[in-house]
Amino acid sequence: MTTVKLTIEYDGSGYAGFQSQQHVHTVQDCLEAALLAISGAGIRVRAAGRTDSGVHAEGQVVAFEYGGALRVDELKRALNAKLPRDVSVLTAIEAQPGFDPRREASARVYEYRIFNRPERSALQNHRSVWVPQPLDINPMTQACRAFLGRHDFRNFAAGESGHVFRHVFECLCWRQGDLVFIRISANAFAKRMVRRIAGTLVNIGLGRWQPQGATLLLSGAESPIVAPSLPPHGLYLIGVEYGKRIDVYDQNAGDTAIVMAENAR
Repeated sequence: MTTVKLTIEYDGSGYAGFQSQQHVHTVQDCLEAALLAISGAGIRVRAAGRTDSGVHAEGQVVAFEYGGALRVDELKRALNAKLPRDVSVLTAIEAQPGFDPRREASARVYEYRIFNRPERSALQNHRSVWVPQPLDINPMTQACRAFLGRHDFRNFAAGESGHVFRHVFECLCWRQGDLVFIRISANAFAKRMVRRIAGTLVNIGLGRWQPQGATLLLSGAESPIVAPSLPPHGLYLIGVEYGKRIDVYDQNAGDTAIVMAENAR
């Protein structure tokens, strides 16, 4: 058996997330159906992240065990011939036996995209979230710094009780034309964490909150302020990183700290 590692992209608009579930259509179902058609055998795939319903991916990582006759490069072409047009295999390589894309990940990178102009866009309808009021990038960028390092993200997590510690390596905000991008890299993410960070930054960009509002939500105590969750269709899983990672923002370990893959969840 060969362990195959795929990097895939997908438009999540028509899917109830990545992970297979009863009575709904998922990206995992599509991949496994394509593998069944190619190999004639039921193959279970494992992914680096369980993206929610409507969330997109540009760099989801998937692995599975394959015992068929096709070479890995041939398998990539065969999968793309069987998959629907909104799911695509970008790369396919042979990985170390038993490679686990979730447990071995040292960082995941998500991006939230906001379409920011008074007029709505027909073309961006399912690709970004429309905010018609002007966003001020400067206070949003200032607030991004508060998220760097290890914090208790309980006020940004859905369906979690108690402490929710995560380590954020990068948090950036920038504008490109009518699009505003928020990019966050961390060892792991709680449910809706990125969407709530993005909602907090949008409130700051609209002048409803001061940049210090982000710090208050990260205080570790339950906050009277509720971090709003933005819709899923503006969210993208950009990529997954593996191996050791040097984090220049770790405030508890001097100038630099090595964050190992086993810290990821």
